[in-house]
Amino acid sequence: MKSIFDKICDFLGSNQQGMLATIVWTSGSTPAPAQSKMLLDTNGNRIVGTIGGGCVEDAIMRRCAALEDKQHAVIMDFELNDDEAESGLICGGTLKVLLEPINHLQLGIYKSIATRFNTGLESVLVTQLSPDGKITKSLLDGSFNILSGNLENISIIPKTILEKYDPVLQNISGSTYITEPIEGRLPLFIFGGGHVGKAITKFSSLVGFSVTVVDDRIEFANKN
Repeated sequence: MKSIFDKICDFLGSNQQGMLATIVWTSGSTPAPAQSKMLLDTNGNRIVGTIGGGCVEDAIMRRCAALEDKQHAVIMDFELNDDEAESGLICGGTLKVLLEPINHLQLGIYKSIATRFNTGLESVLVTQLSPDGKITKSLLDGSFNILSGNLENISIIPKTILEKYDPVLQNISGSTYITEPIEGRLPLFIFGGGHVGKAITKFSSLVGFSVTVVDDRIEFANKN
């Protein structure tokens, strides 16, 4: 099963431009966890992914469609309390959503994320949002070595971020830094490609494992 990062790469590989919505901060009960992502076209139509559905997604889709400037990012705030009961926003929590432009120029960094995610490697994605809405991204490995981008101040990354796996928002010198820890898929090896193995493979892929099936029968195996 393709990850959201694979699907983003497919979209960018077709030279399309869109908007990516990511939950970057939560408190209390929310429709979806932090780091949930939804890819939209520039007209606000959902392409893939979800950030919990319902009125929150609808508000983001409407905001995306209404944006005159699709080249800059914005952070949207939601408070899901009893005052919004008529709208269905009664989870009781609060969340922040980053709505940012995405295009083929970012294909390289998302390919790196997808590869590392699918092979079980830890990564850290740092997005710098300047006051005028421009964004720059840097990708680091689990030891905080820069793989892509030009993040100047590594010390802004909390050293415990790969232990808690929660995004961190920081305001530094007028810019907002969003640090996302990305935990790679856990590998799972299944021995035997029969009926039971097939069922386990399908289920395990759906819940996020990176599955390898081992079988000595030619009709059930390939060179990879």
